[in-house]
Amino acid sequence: MSRDHRILELGAKASPDVMMTQFPPDKCDKHNSETLKIYCDQCKLVICMMCFIKDHNSHRCSDITEVDDVLRKQLSADVDSVVTDVDNCKLVLQRLTGDRQQFQEQASKTKQDIRNEALRLKTMIEKHEDSLLREYESFERKRTKQIETADERVKRHLAVLKSFKKYASEIRQRGTACDVARSASGLHKRAGDLLIVDVTEAGLSYSDVTFTSCNFITDGDNIVGALNFASTSKLTAECSQCMPSTTGVT
Repeated sequence: MSRDHRILELGAKASPDVMMTQFPPDKCDKHNSETLKIYCDQCKLVICMMCFIKDHNSHRCSDITEVDDVLRKQLSADVDSVVTDVDNCKLVLQRLTGDRQQFQEQASKTKQDIRNEALRLKTMIEKHEDSLLREYESFERKRTKQIETADERVKRHLAVLKSFKKYASEIRQRGTACDVARSASGLHKRAGDLLIVDVTEAGLSYSDVTFTSCNFITDGDNIVGALNFASTSKLTAECSQCMPSTTGVT
């Protein structure tokens, strides 16, 4: 979005006269001799006088300096909304870390219970022990992968939110009225899209797995015991908005 913008070094000081000389007003892409100084509220576009006469004379339009404050306030509100979602993502990541640790502790204890019972029954139970461990480790890999996937998706969404915050803040603080007018509509829509994504419950369901020993004399082929699986809810963490944007925020 900014490849055609004029650049001023951060911290550089210049008088308004010098600024106007070095950085003259933006010209219309359609009419090179015309200056962009009108904002079409209906089309959300910055236009020149010729554009207004030809295509927008029936639309509600304003001088871009008149809508500058309104659009800057809109950007500020969008940034504040996204910042709230950033904090929410950080909280979810903390809870995911606790979820992973709790599950790993549960896994360690369950496998130890299985091994202790197998040792007590010695050779007679080795075959069944191996079967139980394979079943459990399959579940463990699946559950760990689910948590890691949720963690990755939330981090990706967090990166998008931070990128939006940085870009929108730069436009709001350092952009010209024309820059703000050009970007405000797209950034406002992008902020709305980002806020649709709810990662609050991403990966926070709890799956429990326990081992129950049995009396191999009465339970037939079930020599060692059985694994019991329970889940409070299906783990999902879909962040369909975590994709590169065409607004300049990735």
